[in-house]
Amino acid sequence: MKLGGMRTKILYREKDSDGKPRPPQLRQFPLRGQFLQDLADVNVLGGYALDDAAAIIVDGHDGSGWIVRGIVMMQKRNGTWSEGAHQTIEIPPG
Repeated sequence: MKLGGMRTKILYREKDSDGKPRPPQLRQFPLRGQFLQDLADVNVLGGYALDDAAAIIVDGHDGSGWIVRGIVMMQKRNGTWSEGAHQTIEIPPG
């Protein structure tokens, strides 16, 4: 989870906003739904970077097997890269 941005830190945090520990089952729950949207295997075909911003061209599959192609914007904040806006198309398998 160290590679994720602020969203990842919030979803998988060990303690809630009151400082109470969150059970592992609760922290793992978002992974079930997110798996279908996240890219499961990715090829980076190219891209461009300038200062703390980058645009990468990707081709891969999501967790449900759909083909995903397009551009993913990345931004570096406090030394951590996180995904920003993306413009992709999804093609059903087969």
